Amino acid sequence: MPSASGPAHACLAGLRVVLDPGHSPERPGASGRAPDFPREHELNELQADWVARRLAAFGATVEIPGGDDLARIGRCANGADCFVSLHHNAFDGRDHHTFVCVASRSASTGSVELAAAIAARVGAALKLPLRKDAGCPPGVVHQSLAVLRAAELTDCPACVLVESYFVDAYGSLRECEARSLRAADAIAEAVIGWLCQGLTVLDRT
Repeated sequence: MPSASGPAHACLAGLRVVLDPGHSPERPGASGRAPDFPREHELNELQADWVARRLAAFGATVEIPGGDDLARIGRCANGADCFVSLHHNAFDGRDHHTFVCVASRSASTGSVELAAAIAARVGAALKLPLRKDAGCPPGVVHQSLAVLRAAELTDCPACVLVESYFVDAYGSLRECEARSLRAADAIAEAVIGWLCQGLTVLDRT
């Protein structure tokens, strides 16, 4: 398991990152097949806490808006250096792939670049293939999602929504949490690398 506290480094000092743990107790999102499985929003919150601590260790200011108003959450990206919405998927009991969404065709170059970086890191960390959509880099998907549409209307240079893996492929809470944390560490590493222009600063334990 990686450590949530990286080495002292100020490469993100003065930068602001907005993290959106998708869904809420009222709208909990995807569900898995494990008897003790939490709702998706709980895994999203687990990831948000982990990523926030990683980014804060490198000097970033991290904001987590919360709530269900997707337009309001997206608008919180205004003035931020990047916006990352955290999600998990479920479908047919198999873990198909990982992918990162950007706003349909209106996505900025920065959004596509960050999405590709996150997808590559998460895919490697979870040993999953990257979803392939025509006209997109591996692991990047154009989707017209409300929170991304709102975020792209702000001045934020990179707005993405991560679907780490398919939770209904796993049979225990412990396994899901471990995978979510590995994905969260990969997301943090990708964000730090993108914001620091490719600088590799995270340790592994």
